[in-house]
Amino acid sequence: MPSGSTSSEATRLVVSRLLIAVAIVPWVDVAHAQRLPLTNVSYETVFEAPLENPENDFQRALRIRVSMFNAALMLPSVIEEDSTLILTGLSYRLTDFDVSGWDSSARPARIDRVHELRHLVVLRQRLAERWNLVGQFRPGLFSDLVSVQRTHFRVEGGGSAELEIGKAHKAALGVVFSSNFGEPLVLPLAQYVLVRPRFRIQAIVPSKVEGFYIPTERVELGVVGELVGAQYRIGNRLSEFDKLKFNTFTVGPTLRYNPKAGLWATAAFGYTLSRRFEVHRGSTKLEEFALEKRPAIRLGLSYEVGP
Repeated sequence: MPSGSTSSEATRLVVSRLLIAVAIVPWVDVAHAQRLPLTNVSYETVFEAPLENPENDFQRALRIRVSMFNAALMLPSVIEEDSTLILTGLSYRLTDFDVSGWDSSARPARIDRVHELRHLVVLRQRLAERWNLVGQFRPGLFSDLVSVQRTHFRVEGGGSAELEIGKAHKAALGVVFSSNFGEPLVLPLAQYVLVRPRFRIQAIVPSKVEGFYIPTERVELGVVGELVGAQYRIGNRLSEFDKLKFNTFTVGPTLRYNPKAGLWATAAFGYTLSRRFEVHRGSTKLEEFALEKRPAIRLGLSYEVGP
């Protein structure tokens, strides 16, 4: 049976080796380049807003508030010490559309919420002293959970080459297949992480950029810009469309507080620069619209391990 110190070393090894890998996964908030969140729950709401440039009376009457609940669980492990590592996890996201002004006589069916359930597998293989190859496999369900069909399931993922420039610098380049922009796309991936005792910067292009000032071990103050989105299949047969594409981009200040070992509370107060919707029937786009810019609030709690 391994000793406690050996187990602790293994945990630190997994954390340090997998941080760039998990950072490219949209539902994982890697809030510190030296810690890995094993569990994470958050709730975000964007204030009610009308449509930008409505085209008809039906659209002019609409007001929509978007809220998202996220939960994730990750389990890191070592396959071969200092060579092969694996991370598995599960995540769930509920996106709720609180709609007012809807004329049900004109359109009887309305989609009030969509669900996203993912399974994550990340494999990291050391190639040389500072070079690593990272692959990720993310099958998931993207649906309104009404009459779920095979088309409601989709596999996303990607791969990247990771360079450990030094203890304070990490970088990665690769390709990812993701629906973060609202539809599945093959996208280039670039990441850079810089960590200093009093600040850190992390850029994950094209999904997230953040910078934090760290005045104490328990308090972190920063600014975060993040793109979140997906493509969902609609099983409600009364609906005019069978596919919803949605994405939102929010930027703003973020406060993180560490009340006790491993536990982190997060409060973010941002502004949505973009919230876009597209609805399709088969390959035909029926409608496209965006909401006016509004403030957003996000509250979260996570348990993180690492040095």
